[in-house]
Amino acid sequence: MMSPMLITVAFALFASAAIGGVILGTVIPRDSERFDDGPPPRPVHWMWPLLAMLLLCAALASRHVTALQAAAVAAACVPLVAAWYGDARTGLISDWFTLVPLAVVSGYVVYSGHWFTVVSALVIFVPFALSALLSRGVGMGWGDVKLATLCGALVGMMAALPAFAAACLVATIVSYARDRGKRPVAFGPYIVLATFGALAVVL
Repeated sequence: MMSPMLITVAFALFASAAIGGVILGTVIPRDSERFDDGPPPRPVHWMWPLLAMLLLCAALASRHVTALQAAAVAAACVPLVAAWYGDARTGLISDWFTLVPLAVVSGYVVYSGHWFTVVSALVIFVPFALSALLSRGVGMGWGDVKLATLCGALVGMMAALPAFAAACLVATIVSYARDRGKRPVAFGPYIVLATFGALAVVL
């Protein structure tokens, strides 16, 4: 468990990461073109991603997580928060929040030789890609596929599979409760929250 001073620094770091992600999720999707069959834009308060990040920090601080691990998680969560906030507000997940981090993860895999990360990413990619193909991007968008692939690479398939299954179930329930599933929901926030839950467990 981290010392009290390091815990304070970690909370400040995670709060900064959350705010940075919210800013990116506000600014970058503005230049993207929405699809008519995509999720409708909905207002979301910036406090929700901040609260989720602080809860994740608290969970990690209660475990045997080093300061370096906590810093790495905070940095990795910046594009995840950006994807969450941008998707919730606009119904879009910018490639800046998925493909760029995936390129960084790929570079790490090549450098470290942790090739199981690639397997984890592929195991998550396949069912999400099939869902996007079968629904023609309506039930599951390709932005969701790329985000899920990134998150699967970050947490590993053993943690990602049950977490994402729960996220799909909750998203389906919310969709039917909201308008009987007539309009797609922004799935990005569910993927990110499931990833936060997985991170709290696997580290």
